[in-house]
Amino acid sequence: MPNIVDFLKKIAAIFMSFIFMLTGGNAEKVDVQVVGNPTDQSTEITYQVTNYTGRTLVANKYFSIEKQTDDGWESIPFSEDFATPDIAILLKNCQSTQLTIRLQDAYGGCLPAGKYRLVLDYSPVVCEFNIAPNNSTT
Repeated sequence: MPNIVDFLKKIAAIFMSFIFMLTGGNAEKVDVQVVGNPTDQSTEITYQVTNYTGRTLVANKYFSIEKQTDDGWESIPFSEDFATPDIAILLKNCQSTQLTIRLQDAYGGCLPAGKYRLVLDYSPVVCEFNIAPNNSTT
């Protein structure tokens, strides 16, 4: 039996894509940056989305994180009980918002050191970032 949450996510993503097309935005003019310098002991990753499309951007909180490996980029699987909130965010031109990923909720804990990228489902723009080892001796 199909998972109803996954089905509703797909419907919401299709709806949001349709709305985005109607607004006439240019997704390549969306800037995404990870805020701060996450380490392998970080419990959250905060990122900022800025709209430079010239129009209002309809965004959502759907994302994925991929890790660079010797074989290329590999998607990190979500925790079994994780669900992204179905929230639409309206960003006017030149407006920004910050969103936070709680790693315990999404992935079951901190991510190991390495090179990653954040992929947003409403934008072809990806944001590469590093998770550094925490060299704290405390």
